[in-house]
Amino acid sequence: LESRLHALEAELNVLRNNSKQLRRQHLLDCLRRARDEGDEDDVHEIKRIMKRESDKEKQKRINFAVRPPQGRSVTQVQLNDPKTTPKSEADFRTEEEDIIKECNARLSQRFSLGKRAAISHGKLLEDLGNLGDTAAARRILEGTYEFPEDADPATVLLLKELARMALEMEGENDDGWLTVPEFQDYWKKAKERTSSSYSGRHFGHYKAASKDDFLSALHTGNINLSTHRGRPLDRWRKGVTVLLEKEPGNCFIDKLRAILLLEGDLNQFLKEVFARRMMRRMRAASM
Repeated sequence: LESRLHALEAELNVLRNNSKQLRRQHLLDCLRRARDEGDEDDVHEIKRIMKRESDKEKQKRINFAVRPPQGRSVTQVQLNDPKTTPKSEADFRTEEEDIIKECNARLSQRFSLGKRAAISHGKLLEDLGNLGDTAAARRILEGTYEFPEDADPATVLLLKELARMALEMEGENDDGWLTVPEFQDYWKKAKERTSSSYSGRHFGHYKAASKDDFLSALHTGNINLSTHRGRPLDRWRKGVTVLLEKEPGNCFIDKLRAILLLEGDLNQFLKEVFARRMMRRMRAASM
């Protein structure tokens, strides 16, 4: 059985390498058959498909030739700025363990900048807490909260504007439930090759599930139970941080783009509730 599987894999590789020629030959055979049968509609449709695929292939070659250089994944990092440091003094890290250590230190600083905000200190932090689910937070939304005298003026204005918006949209609260049609619509349009999920759940897993009502309902129920009970799934607690070069060839650690890949189903829920529903309601209210 194992030898047969190896033989099949080798055969698939051969077919994959010759896929373009085989595809063209298949379309030519279909075109010849349609002409022999006198089916003008099929002839027209097959010609349209052949032209579209030919144009697409030409455009690929053009894009490859004229596109600007793109950043790549990181294989080394430079700790000092190459624009102000002579090449002889460049300080690089090339070992995986050293790269992770240095990147963790720099990214921790980068992603902790929010702690410098005025709302993250003093009486406001004490009243609101880290989650903003206190009685004081409710009073801010109701417009009855008394701000500390030493509160940052810009922060006070921002929170008062938040209260105004909350009063204007009172009674329009979203229940936060994800529906089966929303799950199916999202995943049917998602690109299967998108990278995500530390757990290894591929986008193809969700795309396949979206074609079946029972599996879609199962996934949707799983998301809704987790979000409404306030108990995130264990795999939602982990993400993958990907580092890419903003400027091709520049691996200066402070110039790297950090992207956090979340679990696919969690990412869908956040997009649906915040990026779609919330923004749709904001636009409807002219905010």
